[in-house]
Amino acid sequence: MTRELEDERIPLGYLITFRGYGTWLHGDRRGSVDRFHNRFGTPRIPPNKRWEKHNRETLSHPPVRLGHRQRVAIEKAIRETCKIRKWEFGL
Repeated sequence: MTRELEDERIPLGYLITFRGYGTWLHGDRRGSVDRFHNRFGTPRIPPNKRWEKHNRETLSHPPVRLGHRQRVAIEKAIRETCKIRKWEFGL
């Protein structure tokens, strides 16, 4: 095993996820990340009901929830991009 892989603080891969608009707001009980709190191994932004309520009230339109057909289309696009760029793709 290479020295790089022996350091448990270095990720072996990345999990890229995304959410529809307004479905996981800062302050949510699950915690959240932003551009200042988005490093491997660091804690999420803690829950804050008042902040979540504020964020919900300031949405410019209702939350976006993807239907089955939309999710299938997005997965297909991600797989095609990975293939073109010769990235390994695993679920």
